[in-house]
Amino acid sequence: MKKFKLFVISALLLCSLSACKKQEDSTQAAEVFEAVVLEVSANSILVEPVTGSPELNSSDQFNIPGEDGMELYVGDKVEIEYNGEILETYPAQLGEVYKITLLE
Repeated sequence: MKKFKLFVISALLLCSLSACKKQEDSTQAAEVFEAVVLEVSANSILVEPVTGSPELNSSDQFNIPGEDGMELYVGDKVEIEYNGEILETYPAQLGEVYKITLLE
C-alpha cells in the first residue's frame, strides 16, 4: 500500500512539472520593429518596416489592427511590439500585436 501511495504521489508530481514546462514553452518573447505609417483607416493601419528591419524579409507592408484612441497620420514613425508571428498574406499581418508606440 505504501508503494502504491508513493507511486501516485510521484506520478502527480511528474504530471504537474510537465504541465509547467508546457506553459513556459508556449510563451514567446516579444518582437519589436519600427515602421512608417502609409495609410490609416478606422480599424487598421498600413505600415512599412524601416530599412534594415528583419520584417522586410517577410513583406514590405503590414496591415496592423488600429488601437482605440491613438491618433496616427501618414508618415508617422511607430514601434510595434508583437508575438513574433507573421501571417503570409499581402499586406502581411502579425499574429498578436501587444503594443503600438508613436515615435518622435
